[in-house]
Amino acid sequence: MGFSAATRHLRLTVTALNSGCWASVRAFEVYDRPLFDPSLDLALGRTATSSSNESSALGPGNAVDGNPASLWSSAFSDPQWLQVDLGSVQSIGRVVLSWENA
Repeated sequence: MGFSAATRHLRLTVTALNSGCWASVRAFEVYDRPLFDPSLDLALGRTATSSSNESSALGPGNAVDGNPASLWSSAFSDPQWLQVDLGSVQSIGRVVLSWENA
């Protein structure tokens, strides 16, 4: 199912039910239409920020670097967030999240 929105910043907020957790995301991809071409990821290489990082090696830039082996992982607490700055207002039609298999 597609949607349509226009924004410069997208934020993913993660909260566990009744306990803390790590939020770990391998990819945070953004496309301008519901059907997408991975080479047109609007978030690829953009500035990403986060509420916290589990370590300096697991920073928010890993979620937008195009490398499926890297990831962002938060500190163990709730809530946590990951945000990408698209550089300017963009039309958004699809967001794809790839979570760590943990």
